Amino acid sequence: MKKSFLKMFIIAFSFFGFIATTNAKKDYEAILNQLAPNGIINITGVKPDTTSLPLADGAERPEDVLNMIMSLLIKEHANNIGLDIKDTWAESLSISCTETTQCTVNVVTKEQYTTESGLPGLGVDKIEASKEVTIKYTDPDPYLVSDARDLMLQIKKSDKYKLNKYDYIAYGLTVLNYDYNIYKNNYISDFARLHYVAEINDLLDGRNYQLRFIGPSGNTPWANYGNGYTVLYYKNMPLAYGGVTAITLRRVIYIPSDTNNNSESYIAAAKKVIDDYIPNNKITVRLITGEELQNENVDTILQELEIDKKDTDGNIYILEENGEYIGWYILAKEIDNNKSKKPEFNKKDYDSKVNVKSSDGSISLDSKLQVEEIKDGSEKYQEIEESIEKENFQAFDISLYSDGLAKSIKVSENGTFEVSLPVEDVLKNKNLVVYYIKDDGTIEEHPVTLDEEGNAVFETNHFSTYILTDKEKDEEVPQTVDSIYTMISFFIIGLTGCIGLTLYRKLN
Repeated sequence: MKKSFLKMFIIAFSFFGFIATTNAKKDYEAILNQLAPNGIINITGVKPDTTSLPLADGAERPEDVLNMIMSLLIKEHANNIGLDIKDTWAESLSISCTETTQCTVNVVTKEQYTTESGLPGLGVDKIEASKEVTIKYTDPDPYLVSDARDLMLQIKKSDKYKLNKYDYIAYGLTVLNYDYNIYKNNYISDFARLHYVAEINDLLDGRNYQLRFIGPSGNTPWANYGNGYTVLYYKNMPLAYGGVTAITLRRVIYIPSDTNNNSESYIAAAKKVIDDYIPNNKITVRLITGEELQNENVDTILQELEIDKKDTDGNIYILEENGEYIGWYILAKEIDNNKSKKPEFNKKDYDSKVNVKSSDGSISLDSKLQVEEIKDGSEKYQEIEESIEKENFQAFDISLYSDGLAKSIKVSENGTFEVSLPVEDVLKNKNLVVYYIKDDGTIEEHPVTLDEEGNAVFETNHFSTYILTDKEKDEEVPQTVDSIYTMISFFIIGLTGCIGLTLYRKLN
């Protein structure tokens, strides 16, 4: 009896396990139909002209250039609509195109297995589903397109990538920002790398554009490098396409020129620079010696980084946080203020005119500003109106999104954000205040100042929905001339009635 019961249990368990496994398998055909309903992918953005782009490493043929650009556009579109594809070694979209309007999209999986030696291995690619798609483009705002093209023309380009010949070289705290926020968290964010170059950020000048970088890249303990095509985005809309740009992020931290020439003084000076940029961090700086150098020659590294040995103590240091590796760094005495300049996050949204700034180094420099203005007539607008008991206000839902980390940033753990909001006419010359409504319904108040352009400026350490309004209570509606006349009329009628009643009583 027990054996029969056990046998039935095993059969039932196996059956339901089979059903669960079957149900867990994704419907890749449905996923591709979601990507391209009726075989069409609609992209709001500029149609690329890949024939005008030069060949590059990893794109030795014109069709390679076409497939690289179109793969980016289609994968970005898939990400924007929340397609259930992780784009990892185990599951990804494979895209091949004959032109910028006709492509084949495959869902490719690769199973992992254990080899005879016990090591993990990867199986062959398996095409789970395939679909022929047509890409249709909708032109975005002409001003944005023109501005993006002008900016792309200013970005340096190479005819062909050459070893150790870079259009842009980044040093100092912008590179630390990349390592601390992206590389330390096991993300090698190739396409976001351009945002960690000070010259590029100067060209952007606060504009809320995103630069995608497509092409071969690499990483050594002391440098990060890459070359490829550049695509400029605004709010998920591709606006302009650029040729080959080669960049390198070099791990050098600049310390004061009067620092004593010993490792203890160098470490103390570097830690002060780091703490000033990333407050409350747990980064440690220590000297690398012995076997940890892995037979690397310091002079060769300095030569590759183009650092004069006399500006250093001839050592290499390692940065770690809570035992986690951040990178090998050269500590060099400050000889160029531009290289030691502390970077600032600065983005202004074109549509809402909201601007956010922060000098907190724990905010990744590739982050884009996301703003939704809450309009009159919406349910959320009505909820705010009831909570603050005011009719005249502006409300904005504000957040940041890091492409490199693939997540939203809601809080500055180590500093504050300076936020500026445009002021509508109905609120001008008023005693302004910014409100934040907490989850428990209580209202948090932020004082406001006005900048030179008349924008309302306040500080916060987190993002949410913020309400700009008049601090004073809404004025009661004054009585009009008609209402005054009506009151006088009623008064006269009442007075006449009283006189008439008095005379009637006297006569009787």
